[in-house]
Amino acid sequence: MKEYQITVLKGDGIGPEIVDQAIKVLNKTAEKFDFKVNYQEEYIGGAAIDATGEPLPQKTVDSCKASDAVILGAVGGPKWDSLSGSQRPEAGLLGIRGALGLYANLRPAVIFEPLRDASPLKEEIIGDALDIMVVRELTGGIYFGQRGRDTVDGVESAFDTERYSVKEVERIARIGFEMAQKRNKRLCSVDKANVLESSRLWRETVTKIAKELFNIDVPYREVQFFNLQKSFDLSGEQYDELMKVGHIPENLLDYEETPGASEVINKWVDEGHEVFVVTGRPFDSYEPSRRWLDEHHLNRIPIYFVDKYGREMFKQDHTYNLTLEELYCMHFDFAIEDSPAAFEHVQHFNDCKVAVYDRPWNKQVEFPDESFVRCLDWQEIDRLWQQQAAFQIADLSI
Repeated sequence: MKEYQITVLKGDGIGPEIVDQAIKVLNKTAEKFDFKVNYQEEYIGGAAIDATGEPLPQKTVDSCKASDAVILGAVGGPKWDSLSGSQRPEAGLLGIRGALGLYANLRPAVIFEPLRDASPLKEEIIGDALDIMVVRELTGGIYFGQRGRDTVDGVESAFDTERYSVKEVERIARIGFEMAQKRNKRLCSVDKANVLESSRLWRETVTKIAKELFNIDVPYREVQFFNLQKSFDLSGEQYDELMKVGHIPENLLDYEETPGASEVINKWVDEGHEVFVVTGRPFDSYEPSRRWLDEHHLNRIPIYFVDKYGREMFKQDHTYNLTLEELYCMHFDFAIEDSPAAFEHVQHFNDCKVAVYDRPWNKQVEFPDESFVRCLDWQEIDRLWQQQAAFQIADLSI
């Protein structure tokens, strides 16, 4: 009979209770499949502080390293909240992660049918079932970075430093891709690359690993068509899924501002011009779109949703929802567009100058007429508008 050595770390709070139940299940499993488990119980967290004066005794570390596996309950509680950071129960948790090199945390999230009604998630999100595996990096980043307190300009301050190495990101990315291959072959890497340098390194590294493992590379500059289905040879189902994911609020809020956009647009408003955002996004994305504009200092700019591409999912009645016919009844002197698919719509506006923002997917497109002008950045767009405004003033004076 095969034997396994397991170190048991019950910890604090509900830890002892849930570990006891886990051991019952494990013992039944051993009985059914004919193996034996030897348990060695050790202290961690608050229980270790009470028993030994430290959150992670060396005896605990040694036992874990000598075992085939470790069962851990929970760590921490109000009883120890007054202790300093390095002496709190949580220091034991971080310590055991580092000591054992536990860099990957696998957290499955499932909803069992009898508990479906108790879930805070909406029915349309759950669908037939919810089965997500969250892969979390555990030994890098802000939890293990330099931290401390100091005084800045006479005011007490605190800091925590987030740092990731390429090696740390590579190994967690490989685990994520490995898990995805065993499931539905979909992986979503979460970062904050529009703000954090560590996230930019994270995204670059995950993209590199994807190319290495699956020869997948989707460089922005090589997107040849505004139609993503055509660019990536997607099936109708894959395209629909891409549209859904692309319009998830978290993803919409994560989009980076094109450099100079808010500065130029606010200048136009200050000069007394009326500026509108007209988008083909589904109206369900109104709230995050409105929030994105507000967060980027464009709170004075109204946004309208138009069914520009004939997608039924885009049609809803609302104050900020327009049909194409309603859009064509409006008057615009100037428009900014990057989608060749939308050129036909702006042609309905008489004497409207169109700034075509230079993108990979419109480089090979022939413009409908001379009113369309390619611009490389927002400064060029502003100069084009100033020329158009000056022309209109001159025309009115004749």
